[in-house]
Amino acid sequence: MYYLVQTLIRIKLLTFRSLYYFLQSFLKDGFNLLALLRYVYKTYPGSVALNFSDKELTYQQLYDECYHVAYVLQKEFALQKKNNVAVLCKNHQTCVQSIIALSALGVDIYLLNAEMSSAQLAKIVQQHTFDLVIYDAEKENDVQQPIITRKVSVPALMQLTEKHSIENEYAVSKKIKTVKAGKVIVLTGGSSGNYKTAARNASILNFSHPLAELLTKLKIHVYRSVYIATPIYHGYGFSALVTSLVLGKKIFLREKISTSEAAALIQKYEIEVLILVPVILQRLLYVDAVVFKQVQCILSGGAPIDRLLVMKTMSTADNKLFNLYGSSEAGFSVLATPADLQQHPDSIGKPIHGVEVKIINNGQEVSDYETGMIFIRCNWTADNHAQQWVGTGDLGFKNEQGYIFLKGRKDNMIVSGGENVYPEEVESVLYQHEQILQAFVIGVPDELYGQRLKVFAVKKDHADLSEDAFMDWLRNKVARYQMPVQIVFVETIPMLETGKVNTQELFKY
Repeated sequence: MYYLVQTLIRIKLLTFRSLYYFLQSFLKDGFNLLALLRYVYKTYPGSVALNFSDKELTYQQLYDECYHVAYVLQKEFALQKKNNVAVLCKNHQTCVQSIIALSALGVDIYLLNAEMSSAQLAKIVQQHTFDLVIYDAEKENDVQQPIITRKVSVPALMQLTEKHSIENEYAVSKKIKTVKAGKVIVLTGGSSGNYKTAARNASILNFSHPLAELLTKLKIHVYRSVYIATPIYHGYGFSALVTSLVLGKKIFLREKISTSEAAALIQKYEIEVLILVPVILQRLLYVDAVVFKQVQCILSGGAPIDRLLVMKTMSTADNKLFNLYGSSEAGFSVLATPADLQQHPDSIGKPIHGVEVKIINNGQEVSDYETGMIFIRCNWTADNHAQQWVGTGDLGFKNEQGYIFLKGRKDNMIVSGGENVYPEEVESVLYQHEQILQAFVIGVPDELYGQRLKVFAVKKDHADLSEDAFMDWLRNKVARYQMPVQIVFVETIPMLETGKVNTQELFKY
């Protein structure tokens, strides 16, 4: 927090006036996201907070509506501090309002993946007792199971808020019992169909160092508009939402993240900051690279980014790309600036202020350039394990300058004929082929070698490329043990909205 205060003073965002509004807001509404909204609308009167489906809400309007939703949730469902509430929603206005309202009530908020199946939802519900599930109407069939006893759809919740508004109850009482925010729990994994949870306290203290880094390195405070093209239910998307709210940005959200719609949105509103995952970045570059000429800052995160994609983005977007690395357990922890990416396009950068990183192999910290698992220590790790080292599950190494390089996921590494093979290394080579748009590598069982690689590739439009020709091209570029046993050309590689490959679907081929 001290580092953030220093930063705010240095860039002249912390004044006596804003400090007064800050204290006033948190004394009135408690230490939660609702109080944050009050602070922002007092500090930036008339500023637009949300643009959803071309409808705009100012920060004061958003505050009033979130307060109203909190009132309804408290009155209709008797929610109170330490209750567990699941939010099963895509990126839309009511999702944002529900999260902020629940924060005001002090409940623990579980952000569930809106793309999860009915069976996956049942498994999560069995592991956690939910006092309420707020869900999108399209998930109606998935929530119809006996184990989910209390639920409300987004349309029904909006009807309840309208009902109370008409009855004037909200206007008359104008009072909810606000408290300190509870925890926000996001799901980790999911690409294999198995979800785990990672809890984090929603306190502004947990965002202080990352926020200060975004202010000093990205100069994000000078921009007005932000398009969050990644799901809010993902840790990366939720952090982007909170950060944008803290800074009083005009936030653009769309329920479905479409490449063509994103390009049109950027051009129509001249959006300055893009927050997205590498797959959306890649598709935008392929479909309409012109949009990047007007964008001032591009934040890629949530999944590894290929060095060729980095280089293409940097040249197309005039060196405006930043790569953010983190995990659901450790949060945002490593940053690569455009200057870093110019020097090392395949690096994820260096640890941000307040973060320590070490590389461990067989229980011992390794030397520069030696591969091991990446461990992170900071004050904002999941479950508030301050000062404890958290394993990310990612393999990587550091160079003598302190730059960190990813080798892949520990659970993705395969052993083929006694050799350690990292699928991500092979993927980076596959992207060098001029006719390949997208590629993904998995390990498959093999009687002779134990495991071999299998490649799934998407060809660019009108590409004339056979499996044999692709194999011949690849043979001179990788080691023998890195050669795949099969290459499968597909129309598209199935992706989760978080930007990660849906490996469950791939194994069906």
